[in-house]
Amino acid sequence: MSFEALASEYDKMVDQYCAPRPDLVSFLKGGREFNGGFLIFRDSLLSGRFDGEQSDEWDPDENKLAQVLNTVDIGGLVSQSLFAQGARAVLSAATTSTQSWSALTHSAKIWDVFAGAFSTDGPASVFIATTPEYTIGEFRDLVTRDPYGLSTNESLAGWFEKAMTAEKHIYLSIQSLHTLLLKKPNHIPRLGRFSQDIVEYTLLLKDVKSLHLSNQFTSAPQLQLFRPSASFAILERCNTLKVLHFHKVPFLDRRLLAIILRACPKVEMLGVYECPLVHFGDIICLLDLIHEINLDRRADGQPTITALDLCPEFHGGMTSNNPHRAEAYGLSWAPMCVEIAQRGTFCLVLKAFMKAKAMKLGLLFSKEGALLSFLFKLPHQDLAMATFLDACHRLVDQHKRKSKGENAQMQLLYDLLKPVRVGLERVRNDWSRYYIERMGKSFCFCCSCGCEMVPEFFTSITRQNPAHARSCAGCLLQIKLDMDRGQLRPEKRGILDNLFPDWQMRTYNKDAPFAAASRSVIKLKTTESFRRPDQINSLIRDGKLPLDSLQNLPSLSGLLNGPGSKKPWLLARHEANGLDVYSRVLWRLRNECVTVNEKGNHYPRFDDRLPDHVHECQLPNHGTSFARCRSLADIQRMRNKGEREDGKASGWASYPAADDTGFW
Repeated sequence: MSFEALASEYDKMVDQYCAPRPDLVSFLKGGREFNGGFLIFRDSLLSGRFDGEQSDEWDPDENKLAQVLNTVDIGGLVSQSLFAQGARAVLSAATTSTQSWSALTHSAKIWDVFAGAFSTDGPASVFIATTPEYTIGEFRDLVTRDPYGLSTNESLAGWFEKAMTAEKHIYLSIQSLHTLLLKKPNHIPRLGRFSQDIVEYTLLLKDVKSLHLSNQFTSAPQLQLFRPSASFAILERCNTLKVLHFHKVPFLDRRLLAIILRACPKVEMLGVYECPLVHFGDIICLLDLIHEINLDRRADGQPTITALDLCPEFHGGMTSNNPHRAEAYGLSWAPMCVEIAQRGTFCLVLKAFMKAKAMKLGLLFSKEGALLSFLFKLPHQDLAMATFLDACHRLVDQHKRKSKGENAQMQLLYDLLKPVRVGLERVRNDWSRYYIERMGKSFCFCCSCGCEMVPEFFTSITRQNPAHARSCAGCLLQIKLDMDRGQLRPEKRGILDNLFPDWQMRTYNKDAPFAAASRSVIKLKTTESFRRPDQINSLIRDGKLPLDSLQNLPSLSGLLNGPGSKKPWLLARHEANGLDVYSRVLWRLRNECVTVNEKGNHYPRFDDRLPDHVHECQLPNHGTSFARCRSLADIQRMRNKGEREDGKASGWASYPAADDTGFW
């Protein structure tokens, strides 16, 4: 394919994802479109779709794949093999024929998170946890057609009444609390860490008599997506599973993933797709986890994990157009410093790529994997990610060929580093001072991850810190994603903290090795994490930023049935109920147009009092310069190191225009 055709195809993809958003009214009136998610077709929809069936009776001879999948002896193995190729391979089979898709899904074990039960329990060693999407209109329609939940053809049957009852109880709790606070203003309910906030916000309510009208099943539009209450559970079924898929599971974070994966001794493939509490930065700790598990399995003579398919949640921004909001999209819900986002993304991609190559881990960076589709959608310079990944592959291939040509190595290194620098540094005059004298000549040490890498993966401000007090952009990006407040993520992780009393957030994981080809760009310098008094300026990784430790976690059996396990679960579910009350109180205050400030500050809540809602708002739009400056200032205050003494402007103020393309 020529460069012009490739650029034209890329522009079409950009136009597709950057289409103007409708206003809120148009959005609510519009229809829903297929979004490429994991699908479970209802039995009532299986006829008359892709295959043109006119009846519910299928002829298996018409579809050879369905015939193989329905075979007693080998159907489960074929299904397992297909799911082990990742979600994109499964979706390819789904779009070819409804018969194939039905046979495929009926052979797997599919767990419906909302229903808390298996929608199918097939013979294959494949476990899939998925969170279906339902509209409010579907709930209302089912109440009319099947008020007792007896229909076996509906995936909502059996649990929709519980969901509606739980929503009613939340608003009943708010109303009862408001009545109690009028009598006892100093009363503090036992709702966990949200108790004080709930009291303050509940006292601001004006019209309590009509509080029940805020119930999403009463007032929400027909096409609005159902927003569940904060409840979760873990299923113990681990001894026979070989493939694990998690699709949009709401309360699944990296710690629960580690517990589940360690408890499944036969799992060879892990797929994590758009789970809200698993962000892009978690790719590093997941690779370290797989490395740790594989070491133990090799020692015991067990099969190792050979494939990881990861697709973090892509934040598409607000559902409707709002000119007064930040309109951020991609990695996080909130705006982010462009230098941290750009350098950090490429830094994490480099780390993950080289770790995956060293571990011979399949699917992660393959064309069939889901990660590449996520990376190519991120807002970078045109073809920047493709150029960077191409350079990574060439770096590994060149090392295998043992090529010693200095000019070829220089060209490869420049191709690798240019996407990291474009738009942040002046690359037009790289020849010859940067290319000959500076590129690849020096390394910087990261006191967070312990890696030594070329300075292009450090922000301009961080490079001014002392050599032992610098943090790479990858670690800065990880902590920024950990702190992202969209959809109440920190609060939900805080609820899960109750289940892991011995967990320490900044304990280091067992580092997976880098491929030997990466030594000219990045290498692990040290794993020492304790600084003695005589090591003031030594290069030691004692400043860990990401909260991604997967150590000191309980086993799955201990978490579910161990001694003293009941109390943590009670605390977690109790705080989950408190989180429901907290969010619904704020939703109600929004409907009543009551101003809510955040902890007495002058700035209103970023979510505009709609936390964890389908119409949750982003930060107010103060312009890109404001967001960039503020984000850098937050990171600098957090580290509190390397302040400039000469009073000059910060590095972000001198960024060149994006059309500075350089000489290469």
